Amino acid sequence: MIKITTTYQVVSPESAEHGEFENQGWYDQEGETFETPKEAAEFLTDNYAYHPSESPSTNAKSWSTEGNTDFITGNEKSYTYHIETDTDTLKEVNTILMGQ
Repeated sequence: MIKITTTYQVVSPESAEHGEFENQGWYDQEGETFETPKEAAEFLTDNYAYHPSESPSTNAKSWSTEGNTDFITGNEKSYTYHIETDTDTLKEVNTILMGQ
């Protein structure tokens, strides 16, 4: 079984000056569960999680999105998806993601 939990990060113009987040926390602490690496990879792709947390990517335990900017406030919000599974299954998920 594969579980994916989600956190969010908000960077404001002011917090960016200090290299910090304006706000961060759990978006979905309960997470989503998947039976196959393909299902998990599709979920991540469908949610625009294109940036691995580690290099080489086969070892990545999380994938992040590009930030979406609120053009009124200037705040940028992004999401990080954390993969919880065994090492072999994690490598399978990451191999699928790298191929897409």
